Amino acid sequence: SMDAHEIEQLCTQFYSNSSALNAEQLRTISKRLEDFVHQRDCLVQCRLLLDLACSPYSQFFGANTLIKYFNQLSNQSLVSLTDRYDLRSYILDYLYQYNRSLAPFV
Repeated sequence: SMDAHEIEQLCTQFYSNSSALNAEQLRTISKRLEDFVHQRDCLVQCRLLLDLACSPYSQFFGANTLIKYFNQLSNQSLVSLTDRYDLRSYILDYLYQYNRSLAPFV
């Protein structure tokens, strides 16, 4: 299981420093980031990632991971309506609070 801090580091390496990495390093980092969405505590880790993010790359990754998580049919039945409502409220609050400071691609 990866934590938000580790994801932050991987995102920074992958998105901002990819020209300095070889193909094998890029594949390894990409695979680790893809595996994040399949973690049991993905939703909790995404919220932590968004709350603690130091870079727009990890914010971008956290937002995209939430979208991927909910778009997977296998996960839709795992997330209760209460959790969906809580997450929707969290995202709306997050956007209201940080909308002016978020990078355009986030």
